Amino acid sequence: MRKAACLLLPLLAAPLAAQDFEGTVTMQMANQGIGAADVTVSIKGQMAAYAITLPSGPTAGLTMRMIMNGTTKKITMLMPAMPGMPLPAGSKGIKMVTDIGDAAAAAGKAGADAKVTALGTSQTIAGVRCDDYAVDNDGQRMNMCVASSMGSFRMPSMGGPGGGQPPPAWARVFGDKPMFPLKVWSDGEGIAMEVTAITRGSVPAAAFDDNAKGYVDMSAMINMRRNN
Repeated sequence: MRKAACLLLPLLAAPLAAQDFEGTVTMQMANQGIGAADVTVSIKGQMAAYAITLPSGPTAGLTMRMIMNGTTKKITMLMPAMPGMPLPAGSKGIKMVTDIGDAAAAAGKAGADAKVTALGTSQTIAGVRCDDYAVDNDGQRMNMCVASSMGSFRMPSMGGPGGGQPPPAWARVFGDKPMFPLKVWSDGEGIAMEVTAITRGSVPAAAFDDNAKGYVDMSAMINMRRNN
């Protein structure tokens, strides 16, 4: 896949998950030149939290967290510190807060040129039924099996603070609709993303804590870079 799913800043996101699902979703995302990243998503009402185990580089094995809060209308990213990053002693990493509305608008605009076609077939993945779609964008076709019972999907993109490629077209085409892909693949390049487990049940409030101590808030500086 030429522009594979990537897992760092800046965040382009769809609105939060549907309120009828509570539980955790475990998945793998394949990243070109990086390797497969393990991702766990906790969902509860207007809250969604992603825990992404970074697969390679100086932060390999560390966890980046993203919390989407539908009450405050904010997305908070907590990224572990990289070696050489100029942070105060003892800092765990950096924090960035984004307005949900701004992220959703950017995601919708970025996916506007893709063509989505329902294929009329379905699968069952991790015990959940999903419908098959084809997404054509810039001469490429990706296949998706999408569930409508688990809320919407969002993905960060690759790059450091203040820059980076947007998420691939397949991750943006449904905008704020409650459409959650359980598997994404192409005939030539294999699986880009696949859900391996879905567990319905109570999620502790700590999973959605966006006020973690020890992170340096760089929201103002990063947002200013983006706007310039």
